Amino acid sequence: MKTLNKTEFILFLKTISDTLEKEEIQYELPFCHIDKVSFNHMYIVIPDHITSYDISKIFNCDTVNEKEGIITSVIDDFTIYFVKTNQHDWYYTFWYYCWNILPIMIDILAFSSYNLRYTRFGLKYQYNDKLIDITKNMKDIFDFLELPFHMISNGFPTDYTIFEFIESSPYFDTNFFTMEVFKKFDKNFEFNKKYYEDFIKHKPEITGEIKSEDEQIFYIDTYFNGSNFLEKLSKLQAKNDNPGIQEKLISIEPKSIEDLKNKKKEEINKRKRINLKKIIDNKDDKDFKFNIE
Repeated sequence: MKTLNKTEFILFLKTISDTLEKEEIQYELPFCHIDKVSFNHMYIVIPDHITSYDISKIFNCDTVNEKEGIITSVIDDFTIYFVKTNQHDWYYTFWYYCWNILPIMIDILAFSSYNLRYTRFGLKYQYNDKLIDITKNMKDIFDFLELPFHMISNGFPTDYTIFEFIESSPYFDTNFFTMEVFKKFDKNFEFNKKYYEDFIKHKPEITGEIKSEDEQIFYIDTYFNGSNFLEKLSKLQAKNDNPGIQEKLISIEPKSIEDLKNKKKEEINKRKRINLKKIIDNKDDKDFKFNIE
């Protein structure tokens, strides 16, 4: 696959966008940091009714295939990923793919500190091989990780400002940001390898906040109190403890959920009192009206 300089890339991207407009296909081009000069792939957000056959026919692709709602295409020896999304999730998907490796960095940050996964379908909690839905409200996700949300719309002038953005979270831990971890989390690792090499040189030696599993669960459930996280987790734990029992046989009464929550709170408070006020009061974007959810 070829790599394009900025001038070449802009001209190439214009032919792609002109074709999409001619075919009356809605699309969004996610932002990259301002001083980026070399391009080896591109994500484009499109409606979920578009098929790989449509893309192949429209662009006369060298190769094209679809997996998990992403159409991977090679057009004139350049890789473009067409990300399919519905209208409700349109802007979440758009902002998720902005700013180069940022979503990978946030995913690692969330997983290393809370066993959470930051995905194009929202924030999720990983329990064994299962993922529990938490939220698609991007502002809440960034606030929870104590990252300044306004930077998403303000933008990043350089790759180093992206690095500093991630490092600003109190949950950032140097030990979790290694080339081995990047390779595991990033499906396009080879495309982004230079970013990661530069980040390794840049990252400070910091040990992030460490919470026990119980504290993590309590903190997530308290902050995202509309997600029914503890109930969902309890059901999965019940299924795991009782393999072979059908889903319909597993029901947890509301009183049991409340008892479990109170028990966890009591256990955690005996060891360490968690100050939720800091993170809840840290919503420094109250006047920011662009609510992505």
